[in-house]
Amino acid sequence: MNRVRIALALLAGLLALSFFSHRQVLRITDGTLETLYEAREAMRSADYERAAKRAGDAAQQFSHSAHFLEFFIRRESVASASVNLRGIAAYATSENAPDFFNETDKLIEQLAMMQHLYISVF
Repeated sequence: MNRVRIALALLAGLLALSFFSHRQVLRITDGTLETLYEAREAMRSADYERAAKRAGDAAQQFSHSAHFLEFFIRRESVASASVNLRGIAAYATSENAPDFFNETDKLIEQLAMMQHLYISVF
């Protein structure tokens, strides 16, 4: 009887960890995606300063939580996204608008792939 209780306790703990990590990964990636979409909207309206600020905010937000993501997602994937996010603000100028949209599209796809891979594993 003791073994059954221990097994159930372990199962409950694993389910709780899975739920918590799922919620946190989605919160981090969704927050970063939302900030990137705001940067894209600012870029569309030719507010380059706001676009650069929002892109910097996305990079800072992601970097702040990268240690948690690295626990559940391959470190190389998280580091690559972090590096790409840090460089995106440099494209927030009128001359580099097409590059800004191209890079944000890549980042959005990269973050969506992180979510997809995490959900498929857990």
